[in-house]
Amino acid sequence: ILATIRQRDSGGNYAAKAPKSSASGAYQFIDSTWRGLLERYQLTGPPHAADAPPALQDYVAGRYIADILKDHGGDIRAVPAVWYT
Repeated sequence: ILATIRQRDSGGNYAAKAPKSSASGAYQFIDSTWRGLLERYQLTGPPHAADAPPALQDYVAGRYIADILKDHGGDIRAVPAVWYT
């Protein structure tokens, strides 16, 4: 799942920055979502996903996907529905 989202959103570029929004990083987290996930998982990191090391971006995205699956009874179809809305 991570590899698919990473490829779709940024072509695998951990330093990617969207030209018309605050979305950045491999998973194109907008700044408010990125900061909220860092807080949720009690992590320290930069305010923009693109400035975080790849391992931190992958970790946060992986935890977020795990939460989505947990909240939706393991239904993988929920991941894109939640991720992109």
